[in-house]
Amino acid sequence: MNIDHIGIVTEDRQILSTMLEKYFNGQPRKEVLDEEGFISQFIDLEFGSIEILEPIRKNSTIGKFLEKTGGGLHHISIKVKNIEKTVEKMIRDKYEFIGDIVLYDRGEKNLKYIFINPKFSNKVLIELQEEIK
Repeated sequence: MNIDHIGIVTEDRQILSTMLEKYFNGQPRKEVLDEEGFISQFIDLEFGSIEILEPIRKNSTIGKFLEKTGGGLHHISIKVKNIEKTVEKMIRDKYEFIGDIVLYDRGEKNLKYIFINPKFSNKVLIELQEEIK
């Protein structure tokens, strides 16, 4: 199990992207316009990635998060080997999740993911993710 990435919400992704590229040798991936109303851009670093999330619609999940919090840490994504087994075990231990496992085609890789309800993780949103090969 490894941390895959950390998601950060900002109103101007270029500021953070420029800093990560200029000072930390960050390598930007292609920006993705999510159908839910935000732009996602990953910046690969030596030991992981930062996902920069910028809303393009105020009523999107990311737009509401920015409005409520002013931005900042949104989620920590943890890679798991078998998401179904992990979720099954956690449900037995009374953990709750936001929605169901989602299959996501990101172009360069396909994923399954689900978010743990933050009331079970000290208000930190944690994403479980399994890469599909």
